[in-house]
Amino acid sequence: MKTRRVGIDCRLSGIKHAGIGRYIQNLIIRIINKNKQTNWVFFFSNKSQFRKFEEAYLKLHNQKKLPDKLEIIFTPIKHYSIAEQLKLPKIFKDANLDLLHVPHFNIPILYNQKIMITIHDLLWHEQKGISVTTLNPLKYLLKYQAYKFISKQAVHKACRIITPSETIKKVLFKYYPLVKSKISVVHEGIDENFSKHFSINKNRKNSRQLIYTGSLYPHKNLILVLKALKKLSNIKLKLVGSRNVFQTRLLNTAKKLGVFNQVKVAGFLSDQKLIKEYKNSLAFVQPSLSEGFGLPALEAMSVGLPVLASNIAIFKEIYRDIPIYFDPHNVDSLVRAINLSLTKDLSSKLREGKKLCENYSWDDMALKFNKIYQAESL
Repeated sequence: MKTRRVGIDCRLSGIKHAGIGRYIQNLIIRIINKNKQTNWVFFFSNKSQFRKFEEAYLKLHNQKKLPDKLEIIFTPIKHYSIAEQLKLPKIFKDANLDLLHVPHFNIPILYNQKIMITIHDLLWHEQKGISVTTLNPLKYLLKYQAYKFISKQAVHKACRIITPSETIKKVLFKYYPLVKSKISVVHEGIDENFSKHFSINKNRKNSRQLIYTGSLYPHKNLILVLKALKKLSNIKLKLVGSRNVFQTRLLNTAKKLGVFNQVKVAGFLSDQKLIKEYKNSLAFVQPSLSEGFGLPALEAMSVGLPVLASNIAIFKEIYRDIPIYFDPHNVDSLVRAINLSLTKDLSSKLREGKKLCENYSWDDMALKFNKIYQAESL
């Protein structure tokens, strides 16, 4: 049987790049050992990013060195840049690949060999305007048009398109109906760091702390939570994630609403520190207007924390009936959900949530990807 060469663009791997980074990292540390007929070629931005991958791989597999069938190519080209379009095609072509996987929409459109992509969401197709960006209007318009052009090229050039959910598959089909036959749904997974720490905190209701993990883009809808805090003076909100201009905007809104003292900013936390915060919280709040999967709430659920989630389609698909749902456009609906988390015994739901989380495994994701790589690299 022919040995195939499969390349993966890893320039966005690592927790520095939030959800996409965690997705890529968990794929690449697992996929290498899935078959003996594949030589892997990983494209990293720099040695530091590679070392973090290497450390995670060796720890996961309890090995002292990387396998021989892995080739590393350093590709210091910034994502979403002009250089990505002008320089990457030659780098990828020179690698002589049977298949290239770009786990995002940002393909180099001049690369004409076999390519597959992951579309995590089509958020910027549906959330547009200067309120969703920090750029000036002209730069935003140019960047938005480039995004629309490249994403359209990506879905049409790809031999296979991966989405993390049926909901995103439907959204993708709505905008690009001709690509439906190329779409495969592959769910994301939950790290064992979270799932092995499941327990039900009997003192949870004494906490009065809601917690949110993730970015603070406008579509995350954290303003709704601030408005709910105004009606619940005994409730606090802890924000976990990287600091940026949207955090500043949110905190300014908190000041205007008079709830600034009810909001605490934790910044980035390691998984272990995050788990400790989950253990000391009343509930995880997920008020998003749009998502591609919703991994942070699953991680919280897997350690035994109740989840309050907006009643959008993606959460109904992924979380099923485990969370306390609320209308993301209605403050009183969220207030009722928070009060319910304070008064209702959620023990049985928390146990059901643990079972649900067992359906989302990074190893299962890697197995499914391996089958797709084998089929598409022939």
